[in-house]
Amino acid sequence: MLIDPTSGVKAQTPEEAEALTNEGYSKCYGKNFRDGAPCNFHLSPETQQHVLAQGSGYYTCPHCKQSHDLMEDLPWHGAPEEQADYN
Repeated sequence: MLIDPTSGVKAQTPEEAEALTNEGYSKCYGKNFRDGAPCNFHLSPETQQHVLAQGSGYYTCPHCKQSHDLMEDLPWHGAPEEQADYN
């Protein structure tokens, strides 16, 4: 799921990042493609719920353009093995 930049906030300082985390925002754990620095985008709690409600848990960060899984702590939840196309 591609989310738009209004679905979260870019933290400008470590203190702001900590405050956002304390407010329920989820930090993107991607890397900036230009310089390899950690992504500073934080998904809002509402956006997290929307992504999870879609069923897959996957989203693409509007800042670093990388795809991530909000349900990474769960066992496999992608396409069933019998639906995989290996050709």
